Amino acid sequence: MKTKKGVSLFRIFWVIFLIFIAIFFVYLYRLHIEGTLGKHLLQISNEISKIFKKNPILIWLLLSYIVIFYFGYLLGKNRK
Repeated sequence: MKTKKGVSLFRIFWVIFLIFIAIFFVYLYRLHIEGTLGKHLLQISNEISKIFKKNPILIWLLLSYIVIFYFGYLLGKNRK
């Protein structure tokens, strides 16, 4: 007798994530077709640089988290 498996919360979030990524790619493609993708990317990078100039500790926090998680990944990989 087979039992019916329920839909897990992880699977729901995974499907929502994939739909979000697909919509994002369609949006980027539309910007590329209209010729405004470069303008939008420059505007976004300018806003990010303004945020980091206002609060430079954010970039150090981001870099430290990347380094910490990378070392954690390496240690976990070596234990296998």
